[in-house]
Amino acid sequence: MKNFDYAASGYCLDITQGRVFYFYHDPERFWKYVRPVKKL
Repeated sequence: MKNFDYAASGYCLDITQGRVFYFYHDPERFWKYVRPVKKL
């Protein structure tokens, strides 16, 4: 995830104050981060 190129996809991280990064964890299946993005 940290190596993902947002600019190549046409989006960037939305680091506006108040935006929340979500983290989901299902110990049998996955770890998932949901990060706010905005279109360039």
